[in-house]
Amino acid sequence: MKKMLTICFALMAAVVMNAETTTTLWTGSDTAAWDNRIEIPCNWTTVSEGDVLTFTAVTEGNAEKWASFHLLSAAWNKVVTDLKFPYEEGATKTCTFTMTAVALDSALNAGGLGVQGLGFTLKKIELTTGKTPEPAVEDLADSVLWTGEQTIDGWGTNCLALNDSAFIATFKGVYTCAANMYILVEGGTNPDLRIAGGWGEWNVTAYPADGYNHMGAKDEDGVVKVGLTMDFINKATTDNKGFFIWGNGGFVVKAIGTTKAAVMNAKPTALETVRVLKNGVRYNLLGQEVNEYYKGIVILDGKKMLVK
Repeated sequence: MKKMLTICFALMAAVVMNAETTTTLWTGSDTAAWDNRIEIPCNWTTVSEGDVLTFTAVTEGNAEKWASFHLLSAAWNKVVTDLKFPYEEGATKTCTFTMTAVALDSALNAGGLGVQGLGFTLKKIELTTGKTPEPAVEDLADSVLWTGEQTIDGWGTNCLALNDSAFIATFKGVYTCAANMYILVEGGTNPDLRIAGGWGEWNVTAYPADGYNHMGAKDEDGVVKVGLTMDFINKATTDNKGFFIWGNGGFVVKAIGTTKAAVMNAKPTALETVRVLKNGVRYNLLGQEVNEYYKGIVILDGKKMLVK
């Protein structure tokens, strides 16, 4: 009996220790500007990776209709970039940021964090600790969501808009839980790949590297792995908002799918890029013309055959 009580008290203590708590760090009315660093007053030693900062602001004063901000160290070095409030003139909006190891290290060792931005008046900053972590993302069954050739080169231009009804219907049918998404890319010079929520949020996927450049997760085969949270999936499929792949560096998006195998298999082969296959002409699997003495798999009049 004593042992059972001890176990019960231990479990109760664990629940209390892990309880989610939201604390208001700052309230006021401070107009954001690129030359105005608004300090976040916080004892950063009590903050852990995975805790969440929530910013509340009135979006206003920008004729270009956007409200963007960065988190800066005390030395004005950018720690987190491209946080955004959905812009609506005079409306109160929120934006959340989940503390990463990089941001926490800067907060602890570089004089804390502050806010710098444009297009809003900051009203409140809150910190939520003890949040239950998102379920670990896993791979789903093989499924190809999109194939094509979309060059991404220039902020705000040449983005890949994944917000048409057919794509969203497919996406919604596949992503019913938190899971990985794989993007096959080719080429580019110092490529920078980011994902923007169609509902106006940028930092919404599970694998943001410094500056939210997902290219840090690209492997040797040119496949970028991105973890999708349930929050992202729900917002992408609500009112057909969808999402966008954008960035810089002149890279080409070739395929998007639920597994690496799916996008690698979806990659067009050299044969598939041949526009006209002539009747009566033999081709190898690379789409090259061969003569009648060629040994191996041959394609003739659209049919494969093995020549020994």
